[in-house]
Amino acid sequence: MRKVVGVVLLIAAAIGGLWIGGESWAAGKLRELIAERPDMQAAAVRPLREASRIGLRLDRPQLASPGLGLAPDWLELWLSPLAPLRAVATPSASGRLDLSGQQVPFQIADAQAQVALSPLNRMAVSHLAVDSGAVLLGEQVLMQRLRAEADLVRLGAGAPSAAGAAYDLRLALEGLQGDRLAVLGFAPLALPGALSAEGAGRVWLEGALGGLGGSAAPRVVGVQTGGLELRLGALSARLVGRLVQGADGLTEGRVALYTSDGQGFLDAAADAGLIPADGRLLARAMLNQMGRMPMPEPAAPDGLDFPEPTAGELRIPLILRDGRLLLGEMPIGPAPAFPG
Repeated sequence: MRKVVGVVLLIAAAIGGLWIGGESWAAGKLRELIAERPDMQAAAVRPLREASRIGLRLDRPQLASPGLGLAPDWLELWLSPLAPLRAVATPSASGRLDLSGQQVPFQIADAQAQVALSPLNRMAVSHLAVDSGAVLLGEQVLMQRLRAEADLVRLGAGAPSAAGAAYDLRLALEGLQGDRLAVLGFAPLALPGALSAEGAGRVWLEGALGGLGGSAAPRVVGVQTGGLELRLGALSARLVGRLVQGADGLTEGRVALYTSDGQGFLDAAADAGLIPADGRLLARAMLNQMGRMPMPEPAAPDGLDFPEPTAGELRIPLILRDGRLLLGEMPIGPAPAFPG
C-alpha cells in the first residue's frame, strides 16, 4: 500500500506540471526524477499528444520495493483539462511481477487508478479510487473484480485519539482466492471458497495521505463499518464493528458477525488462524447460546448500532479489550497486534 500511494502521488505531482510548460516539459522532468530514483525505471517517457487528455506514456516502467517489483508493459498518466487536480493512471493489461527474483506474468482487465488533491488541505489526497477487472497471476485467477474508493472527511467526535485524518471507504471485491495471496508474499488465507465483500466504512490514519510535508503512507490507527456484506464460498454474513489500535499496540474494539451459518464461519475463522485452536472448541460448544448473548457495551462510546439478530440468524459478538479476545464475555485467546 505504501508503494501504491507513493506512486499515485508521484503521478499527480508529475502531470500537474503539464499546465506550466506542456507535455514535453513534464516528460523531461519525469525522466529526471526516474533517473534519480533507484526504485523506478522506464524504457521511454513521452507525451500523449491527445486533444482530450494531457499526459505521458511510460514504456516498460518498473516500480520496485523490497521483495516485490511491478512492471506493466506500459503506463499512461493523464488528466482532463476540466479537472487539473485529478490525475489518472491507466496500466497495460499485461506485465510481470518480480517476487524476490522470481518473474511472474500477470494480466489485469480494465484497470485504472485516480487520485485527487485538495488545495485546502495542503494538497493532501482528497479522493482515491482503484478499479480493476479480473487479475491473473500466471495462469491462476487472484480475483474477479475490485472497486475501492476513499474520500477525505472530517475526523468527527468518535475518532481514535491517535487519528489525524479520516477517509470514508466504499468497497466492492469479488472472487478473491485467499490461498493465492502467498504468491504476493502475504500470509495465505485458508478459506472455504472465494471471498467477496461489499459495503462502506471509515478508516482513521495518523495523518492525511500525501500533502505538503506529510507522509505518503501514514499508519492506520482505526477502522469501522456499519455493515459489510461478506460471501465466503457458500457462506454469507454481515459484519458490523470497530477496531482501533490500543496504547499497547494491540487491537481493541467490538465486532459482530450476523449469519445463518455460524458453524461454517467459526470453522473458517479458525482455519484462517483468526481464532486460536483451543478457542475454536469453546466457540463451537457455545454456538447454540450465541443467539442469546448480549452485545457488551464499549469502554467508550463508538456510535455503532448492533441490532438484534433476525429469525434463523446468529449474532456472533467478538470483543477485544485488555489484551484479550472475548466471545461475548468469555475469553477465548489473546488480542492480536493491530495491523496498521
